[in-house]
Amino acid sequence: MLLSATFFSMADQNLNCAMCLKKNSEKIRNERKGCNEPLPSAVGKHRNLYSFFRCPSSLKSKSYQNIIELHEQFDKGLLPFSGGILDQPYKLVEIMSYVADLKSEHYNDLKKQAEKKQARTRAKNGR
Repeated sequence: MLLSATFFSMADQNLNCAMCLKKNSEKIRNERKGCNEPLPSAVGKHRNLYSFFRCPSSLKSKSYQNIIELHEQFDKGLLPFSGGILDQPYKLVEIMSYVADLKSEHYNDLKKQAEKKQARTRAKNGR
């Protein structure tokens, strides 16, 4: 769950603490996003498997941030341990696979949002 929270906080500008601080007072942030304590209702979901009752940015981990950033190199074949993919620790391969799934899911969500926005624009312009 912390890996997912870290990924979403990195991928979504709305979850950027610096941006949130500029836009909202501390009271509003705590009431709407659960920065300092859990909220009674979820602020977000992931694959309907679990819900976030706090802002994912408040759960962000520097270690997981490094793993997510390393994924791009891993995906290009730059492996952290000597040997091929089968020589890498199973846990590492499993985590990188999960990061790939998160990225793919996020890309697909963005694509769907763009298609919906484009359809609304077309409908509004009468095309």
